[in-house]
Amino acid sequence: MLDETIIDLKDIPPVVRNKANLVFDKMKWLSAVKVQNDDSKIAYELDGINNGKDEVTVTITNAGKMVEYDVFLSDPTTMPSKILEAVKMKWAGFILDEAHLNCLGEDIENQKDGERLYNLSGKRHKKNVQAQVSSDGEILEFVNEWDLDKVPKIVSDALDKAKPGVFKADAVYAINEKNKIIGFKFEGKGPKGLSKCFFVTPDGKRVERVEE
Repeated sequence: MLDETIIDLKDIPPVVRNKANLVFDKMKWLSAVKVQNDDSKIAYELDGINNGKDEVTVTITNAGKMVEYDVFLSDPTTMPSKILEAVKMKWAGFILDEAHLNCLGEDIENQKDGERLYNLSGKRHKKNVQAQVSSDGEILEFVNEWDLDKVPKIVSDALDKAKPGVFKADAVYAINEKNKIIGFKFEGKGPKGLSKCFFVTPDGKRVERVEE
C-alpha cells in the first residue's frame, strides 16, 4: 500500500526539482505528492502545465531519477497518425475523446528517452473504449464496455455468489491483453448507494474489490 502525502512545492528536494525542470523546461509546477511504498522507497509525483496547455505528471525517485511521466495531449494530432489509425482499424467508428502520452524508464533524461506508450479513450457506438498503443502502432491492452446481459454466465454467477444482494452493477468492461480477455470490471452501487467496483476473472474463480 502506498503512503501519499501532499507537500508544498517549496519542500520538493532540489535534486527532484532539478530533474523535473531538466526534462520539462517550460513547466509551471502546480502541486506535489510524496509517495512511500511498502519497501520504504520514496518518490515524488509532480503535476503541472507544459507550454501553457498540456497537463503533465512526473514521477521522480528520491535519488533524482525520473521513472515515468504522463502528458495529456491537448492536441491529439501531435501523436503519430499510426496510433489513432490502429485503434480506428480495430474499432470502426471510434471517436477519440482523450489521448495521453505515457513514458517509462529507469532514468529519463529527456523527452526522447524511455518506452513511449499512448493511452486513448473514446467511444464506439456510444460505448466506452480505452486502448494502450505502442509507439509502433501495436495495441497492447484495451478495455471495452459490454452489455451486462452479454457477460458470460460463469462470470455473472461468480459475482452474484460473492456479493449476493449487496451490489448492483450499472456497467461492465472487458479487460484485454493482446486480444485475450483477462477479466471483467463491474461498476455499480453497493449498500447505501455507495459506488463500488469488482474484478472477476473469465473463469469466475476470483472476485475482488477494485479500489478506484
